[in-house]
Amino acid sequence: MGSQTKILHSFHRALDSYNEHAIVQRDSAANLVMHLLNSGCKPSLNRVFEFGCGTGFLTEHLTRQFKINEFIANDLVQDCQAYLPKPEIQFIAGDVDDIAIPDQSDLICSASCVQWCEDLPRLLNKLAKAIRDDGFLAISSYSTGHFKELVTLQNATNTDRQELNYWTEQTWKEHLESYYVVKNISSEESIIWFNSVREMLLHLRLTGVNGIAGQTWNQQNLKNFENSYRENFEVDGKVPLTYKPIYIIARKQT
Repeated sequence: MGSQTKILHSFHRALDSYNEHAIVQRDSAANLVMHLLNSGCKPSLNRVFEFGCGTGFLTEHLTRQFKINEFIANDLVQDCQAYLPKPEIQFIAGDVDDIAIPDQSDLICSASCVQWCEDLPRLLNKLAKAIRDDGFLAISSYSTGHFKELVTLQNATNTDRQELNYWTEQTWKEHLESYYVVKNISSEESIIWFNSVREMLLHLRLTGVNGIAGQTWNQQNLKNFENSYRENFEVDGKVPLTYKPIYIIARKQT
């Protein structure tokens, strides 16, 4: 995954605040499970592998909605193991790009994670080999238009930032059709409003999201950023941050 050490540090620092502030991520996990249930996934599963489990938003919904014989969870941050909702869930720490994926999985899933992957096509190929025939892949991520306010300002000022994998629905379809029957690809827009730009930046930090990658703040450039953000996006004294979750459900071809 991209800038692994930086990602690990950001999310480790945000573990205690994540559940309270990661509003969209929490809702996205619930919506992903809803789409999975509506796509014909059986309620009883032998082996499930979840990567990027974080503080367990998706894990909790899966254990509530499905009967799972063997649940294996993974995250880059070792301390995420403490947030797993059931003690019998196995945990593997490490980068999903590097670890061995449990084979013959009935379901491989992830919420709000794959956009950090440096080589997403390679990862999807690796996951496809580990899913049994007729097994499911369920992923929530973010599509083009995610954090559009930040992207607009970064483009205008030529600010360096980490390029994340914000794929369109069509791009997802093109990368999945070799291995899967696509059951659902859909996206939505969710806007959070803040009382100030600094409140928005604090939200990003408390959820472990490096929204202004590569930016080193000093008093002047922070002031410039605040002014630009308000001038471009403020409405009735509040400033928005746009999330664009995307949901992908696919069944492995036999």
